[in-house]
Amino acid sequence: MANTTNKTQSLQGDMAFYDNYIPTLEDGLYTISAATQINDLDTDTYFEDPITQQFAVSGPQFTLPAADIHSIYPPVNGNSVYDQYLPNIVFSKRVLPWERYFDVDDSSKPWLCLLVFAEGEIAVNPQTNSSLITSTVSDFLAAADDVLKPGIDPDTVAPSLLDTNCSSIQVTADVFRAIAPTVDEVAYLAHVREVDISSQATTDAQDPGWFSVLTGNRLLQSQASGGTRYYVHLVSLEGYYDLLSGSTPWPKKASNDQQDQDIALVSLYNWTFLSQPQPLDFKELVENFSNQADGNADNLLLRRYVSSPDNPDAATQRTLTRLKDGYVPLNYHTSTGEATFAWYRGPFTPVIAQPLPPTADGGIPSSSSLMIYDQKTGIFDQSYAAAWTMGRSLALADGHFSHALWQYRKKAYQIVGKLMDKLPPAPDNDEQVDLQKVLQQSFLLDSFQDLLKENIGATLTELLANPLVASSVPTTPLATPATENAVQETVNFMSQFRIYNLLWQEMQNELTPIVKWLAQTQLLYKVPFNQLVPDQLALPVESLRFFYIDQNWLDCLADGALSLGVQSSKDVCLNVIMRSFINKAVMDEIKSMPGAGTATGDTEADAPQEAMSGILIRSAVVSGWPGLVVKAYQGGALNGTQLKTIRMERLSSTVLLCLFLDIPDTVILAEPQQGVCFGVEDGGVINLRKLSDQTGEPTGQEFPDTEGGFACFFRNQSTGIGQGVLNFNEDASGVVPSLNQVLAQQSSDSQTTEIGPAQLALEMFKAPEEISFTNLTD
Repeated sequence: MANTTNKTQSLQGDMAFYDNYIPTLEDGLYTISAATQINDLDTDTYFEDPITQQFAVSGPQFTLPAADIHSIYPPVNGNSVYDQYLPNIVFSKRVLPWERYFDVDDSSKPWLCLLVFAEGEIAVNPQTNSSLITSTVSDFLAAADDVLKPGIDPDTVAPSLLDTNCSSIQVTADVFRAIAPTVDEVAYLAHVREVDISSQATTDAQDPGWFSVLTGNRLLQSQASGGTRYYVHLVSLEGYYDLLSGSTPWPKKASNDQQDQDIALVSLYNWTFLSQPQPLDFKELVENFSNQADGNADNLLLRRYVSSPDNPDAATQRTLTRLKDGYVPLNYHTSTGEATFAWYRGPFTPVIAQPLPPTADGGIPSSSSLMIYDQKTGIFDQSYAAAWTMGRSLALADGHFSHALWQYRKKAYQIVGKLMDKLPPAPDNDEQVDLQKVLQQSFLLDSFQDLLKENIGATLTELLANPLVASSVPTTPLATPATENAVQETVNFMSQFRIYNLLWQEMQNELTPIVKWLAQTQLLYKVPFNQLVPDQLALPVESLRFFYIDQNWLDCLADGALSLGVQSSKDVCLNVIMRSFINKAVMDEIKSMPGAGTATGDTEADAPQEAMSGILIRSAVVSGWPGLVVKAYQGGALNGTQLKTIRMERLSSTVLLCLFLDIPDTVILAEPQQGVCFGVEDGGVINLRKLSDQTGEPTGQEFPDTEGGFACFFRNQSTGIGQGVLNFNEDASGVVPSLNQVLAQQSSDSQTTEIGPAQLALEMFKAPEEISFTNLTD
């Protein structure tokens, strides 16, 4: 639980807390020098002159890169029940809260803190609805008569930085003293955590799995029936230690020596939200998904739902069946100009699609060959034709893929041509021919050597002496005589099993970029969302939908891409004979992609592809919890095997897509561990956890045991300012001293030291909630 500088290996699902992460180098200008010394020389040499190089170490001071903010809670413009929560901000950079100094004598105290203002405690510009003041760094640091500024000498700030803009807030001394943590509390409101992120859709970070966290010191109580608006500011405390520690008195205003000066603070990040008495939280959001099933799992499948009339006629029943199978009617203009409609279904289906019948020659020459006509209704199904066209469009838009496809075909035909030149059409000892050795031989060199064996020297002498006898010179025929249909001869030759097996072995380098591109395409990257979900009513707001993936649709998508540059039956034949190898390589590539889970399901009997499925979530839970955890299992979560998650991506701020290998029996949604929030449980208490042995296990004891729970730790609110602000460590009656006494009584050993920030975080975090969807295939 103490400070650490070495990354440990987290077990899947585990989370570790650390007090802090102190940087190895402080901010400042450094000089590194190097010198060479030669021993046993009496005279000085130029080698002894040191070489020096200066470099600067600098972290953020007046602004903060947006990439450093991983998540916040409550979410921006949230509108929910937050009265049991302490606001927090999670940084993707674990060293950030300790990169600068607040207390020069104690590096464990962070230079950042969260100030939580209730409406009316901070001035808000009615035109911008913001409390921020924008100015240059130089203007912000400049002294003012009635406003207190941080004790930062402008001469210590880089001149280029002084001219940049920063944001700041200005609050009264009374408000600041009522809500700001004391110098003995700031260390307890920051910690570092290491979590397993393999089941999350996360962005790239400097230290994957490591996060630093700042927690506010205020429970977000709702003080009105319509909710209470809170404004949270991430502020810098740099330059204010002497004032907050009491070393220097609070200065008075020049305009009124009876009033303390207002205080100005750099605001590095800010957001606002409403804390309501009774709206939705994470539990209610995810439980709403389950409630939508209404006892029938089919209600959570991805399709448009329509009410069925009593005793529908045959035409209506066929339409209802189509809608139930995931199809939607879309406008369609025929090639002859008529305007009608056609059925369309994307790759995400509520039913398992049946395999398409094979074509006569195994190839799909155009999208029109994939149009399915329903003779009973006279309506086309354009699903697979659209997939083929989409694949071809994606291939045409990618110059690297089209070039790789051309290179692959070019080398394939070179190999086939060389083999056909060297091998007779049907040698008696075909099974004994080593094709690898044939490829390694030089046809021209061998032919020249054959001519030498036939006494070419005498023949050339005769030709030079008597050119008229040239017509009588014997010639050596090629191993494979010309045929009337060279293309068909090539196709027949390529169709031999050993030939296309050799092609695969010889063309790994040429096929690698094609396989990688097709693997990305099979996971539907770059496919427009309206092709995946053509009807938004199939995915309404605040919904979760399960689906199967139609392998036919993916095959047609790949066929369209591989159709690029096909000009003859020879090209079609190459596509057909190599397709099984390419399919297997694509699936191997998909399995090797990073992602949570290990199980990949059972291979289908008639194809190398495993069955695939997935879920789509369209909800505020996606935007409110950026690291939402999604896991799929064969069997139960406790004794089952986690399926491989092959794609997990936020398609928008409120839409999350997850694809799994095979069809899960159980899917779990859970709050992210790095975004675990802090606060109290029902009744205003916390359930204590063990700090040793089985760390984190519940002890069965609630804290505090007084009536009203954590209300006993509220600061004096006689002024009406800062309601809900907690006394963490101001005096002996604070949370930390009181908690330390209880833990000391619990322990068999005498506890002589106070708990640290990591231990306090372990006690006060609200355990991540999760919901399970089981028996999805029943």
